[in-house]
Amino acid sequence: MRPLANRMGRLGTETAFEVLARARALEAKGRHIVHLEIGEPDFDTPKSVTAAGVAAIERGETHYTPSAGVIELREAIAQYLSRARGVSIDASQVIVAPGAKPIMFYAILALIDHGDEAIFPDPGFPIYASMINFAGGTPISLPLREENDFVPDVDELRRLVTPKTKLIILNSPHNPTGGLLSKEAVREIAKIARENDIWVLSDEIYAELIYEGTHHSIAREEGMAERTIILDGFSKTFAAPARGRPDDRGLPQAPRRDRRRAQQDRRHHLPYAERRVLCLPEHHRARARRRKDSRRPRAAGGRGGVPRRHGLRRDR
Repeated sequence: MRPLANRMGRLGTETAFEVLARARALEAKGRHIVHLEIGEPDFDTPKSVTAAGVAAIERGETHYTPSAGVIELREAIAQYLSRARGVSIDASQVIVAPGAKPIMFYAILALIDHGDEAIFPDPGFPIYASMINFAGGTPISLPLREENDFVPDVDELRRLVTPKTKLIILNSPHNPTGGLLSKEAVREIAKIARENDIWVLSDEIYAELIYEGTHHSIAREEGMAERTIILDGFSKTFAAPARGRPDDRGLPQAPRRDRRRAQQDRRHHLPYAERRVLCLPEHHRARARRRKDSRRPRAAGGRGGVPRRHGLRRDR
């Protein structure tokens, strides 16, 4: 039998799902498991959202949708992100996919060629390096150190930039450490990106899970709207995994058109219920934050014989 394509050997994986499978197997044997492997809330999607999904199916809204996403949903996302991030976003700049990973894939595949370098936070979401490798690029690790509150050392970032650097990936608030980029750090990183003509993929999926302090999107910085892709989603804030809410913020027409072609070739957008998520009143989001906030002391201080883990509460 002929072998698979060579690029398959460059594809990594997210081992958290392997840990989840082992944890579920232990649960099936009656063990009590505290799940820390998958980045999702431990409460269900709000009933108003699931009811809207059921109602959409019963109305017959089960057919193909535009590959970039239903226009009403994209308009709602544009309004939401414009308000939440303080940047002007139009529905034409939004692409919706069933989950955030496809947007990582589209963005990296659209930007990275063989020989290009992409800088990513380390430790960090393992799919960053995997997709850079898959696209034929070279992943460049940007260490996040505990003594620096798990935020990038801007001087070190500057030293990592070469003429081959095409992309910087940011993740703030950061998974898994909880590090949060300050406004000053964001401003310095934006300066590096502008001076070296570098794209930025800003993974902001945890942006609303900050208990004290403020999230600063790099897209707000001068000259960054046209070179920043904001990645966001429903899974964390709204307890709705697989309902992707990514945003193609400020991309020139040609790359955005190519990204939509990639989306069209790979998959179609899931139907309609997601718009209901964005209509949730603020008290639903506040309740979600309170429930997660109540778990912070136990997670930070150790519990049930589990040693204390080093990291940051998302309150800096």
